Amino acid sequence: MNTYISEPLHSKPINVRLIEVIHLPKLTRLNEYINAERKNKFIAAKIKNKETELCAWHFAGKKYKPPIAFSFVWHENDNRYDFDNIAFAKKFIFDGMQMAGAIKNDSRKYVNEIIFEYVIKSDIGTGVEVGIWEILDE
Repeated sequence: MNTYISEPLHSKPINVRLIEVIHLPKLTRLNEYINAERKNKFIAAKIKNKETELCAWHFAGKKYKPPIAFSFVWHENDNRYDFDNIAFAKKFIFDGMQMAGAIKNDSRKYVNEIIFEYVIKSDIGTGVEVGIWEILDE
């Protein structure tokens, strides 16, 4: 089944097919990372490595060929965190995909579209669902 993703105003809808959805647990948010960095740069580096390796483990053995699009559905228990604070974790996810060899690079050559959605008071608790979409026509 194909789905159409539409970006507001500046681009036309794209024709995509869902390849798979990967479920990840709650990852470190931006403010948590900044606070760690302020305390000690080595603590922040440890967080970055831990989160990247966790994401790499979830993408081990996967290979995605461009052009691809990604959807991130962030699940939260409440409204305490800003969207950009939560979505910061995409850095760990893309770096983990590269580490696992799932994508060659996270440049625009390989990652063509990124869509974000937020679900508050989710039935599945906190975490993120990463949708990997094949772009059928450009």
